[in-house]
Amino acid sequence: MSTRRVLLTIVCALLLGPHGSAAASPQLEAGVNPQELKAGEKAAFSVAVQWPAEEANYSFVFPSVPLQNLMLTRQGESQETLSENGKLLSKKTFLLELEPAGTGTGTIGPFSIQYLDPATQASGSLDVQAYNVSLLSPPKNKTWIFAAAGLLAAALIGILSTFLKKRRKAVPETAAVVSPADQAIARIREIAAVGGTWKQEDKLSGISSEFRSFLMSHYGIQKARAADPEILSELELRKLDSLEIKTVRDLCGRIHEAKYSGAPLSDRDLKDFSEDIVHFISGKRIVGNP
Repeated sequence: MSTRRVLLTIVCALLLGPHGSAAASPQLEAGVNPQELKAGEKAAFSVAVQWPAEEANYSFVFPSVPLQNLMLTRQGESQETLSENGKLLSKKTFLLELEPAGTGTGTIGPFSIQYLDPATQASGSLDVQAYNVSLLSPPKNKTWIFAAAGLLAAALIGILSTFLKKRRKAVPETAAVVSPADQAIARIREIAAVGGTWKQEDKLSGISSEFRSFLMSHYGIQKARAADPEILSELELRKLDSLEIKTVRDLCGRIHEAKYSGAPLSDRDLKDFSEDIVHFISGKRIVGNP
């Protein structure tokens, strides 16, 4: 081996050693159970992400999950540290409780989960494929079916509660089951605070998606996906307070203007704007929108 090749090998080893090597990417597992539902029954859809705890400390922006013929009834998340073959592993789990919103086939996803390591600013995304659930029509004049469905729903709720209580361990962890409003507020603030290589357009898209999902959930708009004009039309049909409709229209307009005006917002303006949306979701009226 020539002297030049030996020197090159040594340099590469130094650059790619323990301090220069990239952290392992998170590994993802997802699934839904059960895969058949009748009216009144519920399914649990889980997404678990796992990575070596000593190599990175990832944070995740969990998006609004596209749903067809299914309705989100509750959402939770937990984080724990595991030991496997002498190595510590961090595990983040997201859990969605779903119920039928029609018959035929219910579809979950597809969607992507964005992640970031604040210490190294390393970021990426994990793709989650679409999952289908068979939605069965209940037989006519079979009241016992509904009673059985109620018992199964109660059992699923008990399983969900037990799952979320597992976070109470010696290793520090975080977990919560929160209302859709609190969940939307937490996500909007998390997206607005993310730094690194995230483009402002991506942040605005994430904030817009969370705001739209909250409006659809809060006002009971039964559509798989709806654009801002459709949401505003639905609110006007419900004869809501004119100031409330005006506030929603102004916020949607400000999101659209920030995304397509070609003049990026400063970090401070983006944070103030996201807090305006947070105040509205918290039940406060925004006076004097700029």
